Amino acid sequence: MSTDGSSGYDYLNQKEDVKNFETGRIKALQEERLHIQKKTFTKWINSFLIKTRMEVEDIFTDLADGRKLLRLLEIISGEKLGKPNNGKMRVHKIENVNKSLAFLHTKVGARHLFGDVTGHASSASGRFGKVCLVTAHY
Repeated sequence: MSTDGSSGYDYLNQKEDVKNFETGRIKALQEERLHIQKKTFTKWINSFLIKTRMEVEDIFTDLADGRKLLRLLEIISGEKLGKPNNGKMRVHKIENVNKSLAFLHTKVGARHLFGDVTGHASSASGRFGKVCLVTAHY
């Protein structure tokens, strides 16, 4: 260490730089993971919706009104869920999402529906749970 104490200062700056780099890298990796999950899940949804000539480009916006989500659930389950509300108001969108959630709750139960929202769901019910949570948020 020099007599003026500069090496201690340099060490603290270097330590802070490393911390900032690590924090930035972790954030970038998290964003990349989210992007990949979103892209993969969008393709998975579209593999079903193609049967009805529907398509999802962004799961966060395209499923928010609940209409495509209801249709997706009908396709996968083979059951009719009724006609979605086509209104434009928030209350109409919430009604469609609630109908989706109610259907999922009766089919897979709340424990399975909301049990795995970490991004590691291996079953369709876990994936549906995440979509419903996301759409219900909006």
